Amino acid sequence: MYVLEAFSPLDGWAFVRHDADLLLLRPPYSYTLAFCVDAGMLQEALNQRDFDTDGETFLEWSAVLNGLRHRLETAVDMLASKEASLVADLLDHPPLELAVETLREVRKRLIPNGDLPAARSVLDVLASSDALEDSEFREDYKNALAELRNAHEYSERTRHDLVQRSIAIHFESASQRFGEHAIIAAARAVSERGRVWPAGRA
Repeated sequence: MYVLEAFSPLDGWAFVRHDADLLLLRPPYSYTLAFCVDAGMLQEALNQRDFDTDGETFLEWSAVLNGLRHRLETAVDMLASKEASLVADLLDHPPLELAVETLREVRKRLIPNGDLPAARSVLDVLASSDALEDSEFREDYKNALAELRNAHEYSERTRHDLVQRSIAIHFESASQRFGEHAIIAAARAVSERGRVWPAGRA
């Protein structure tokens, strides 16, 4: 039995528990890129507040991979729809009043909830809005850009730390000898080829 402990609709990261093992999976999902991690890494990820924790169960490993791929496709479609709706509203209504309301939505909901791609899209539209002529709005807009940048940096640092810890657990001797970047590059190559050796090699 496999239990989906947490799934991020923003980037597809997933934590799956199988018996005593806790596995971290990332797109593109494959059999070769499932890393055992500890409970502390799961808690750190949950603290980012962009993970769903519905506890879906799967009987087979192939069902896990197919389920995660379906979830990621659905999440991408939903985020795209959300971005399109916000942008359409912004373009179809008077600039300042709606721009203020939309910017508030970005700062109070999208960025804190980790919907950073949607926040980026809305801020890009606001960049050409006449509302920026208003000094108070312009200051709020600058603050929103700073908050988005900080959120991106925090997310990247956290995910980088998770990857480092995963590599340290599973490839301790190799990472010490070749460095973590070489291990990540090798894992990515295996995932893209779907096999350890290049085609044609025995």
